[in-house]
Amino acid sequence: MTRPGRHPARREGFTISELLIILAVSSVLAGISLPTIGSAVREYRLNSSTRQVIAEISAARFAAVAKNLTLRVRFNCPGPGQFRVVEVTGVAAIDNDADRCSEAVYPYPDPNPNAAPNGDGPAMWLSDGAAFPAAQDIQLSTRGRV
Repeated sequence: MTRPGRHPARREGFTISELLIILAVSSVLAGISLPTIGSAVREYRLNSSTRQVIAEISAARFAAVAKNLTLRVRFNCPGPGQFRVVEVTGVAAIDNDADRCSEAVYPYPDPNPNAAPNGDGPAMWLSDGAAFPAAQDIQLSTRGRV
């Protein structure tokens, strides 16, 4: 039995031309939205990296006061887009060492609590595409001041 007003051989659904029109409209909309999505992803990564650096500086400030240490946040350390909190020992040979950012030379966590430096943190990486320009290090006193 067929429904009234319908041809018995007709099937429900879309024709190929209707599907091609939908595909064309979808492609145009996707092409328009892709640059916006890419820009939003880059902005998210930059904001995420900024929050990460701010959190590490705040944590270093708290640690400097709590542990009565002078700490330094070093940027592009040990490499581009990386940073590390290191203890300022007052010994020029340690503080100015070319390998000061290396976790192989100055490991985290410190295996020898009897030898300075003891306040070094791990090397941190920024999100992909984020980098520090020629930034200066930030030194935090035992009072938490820059």
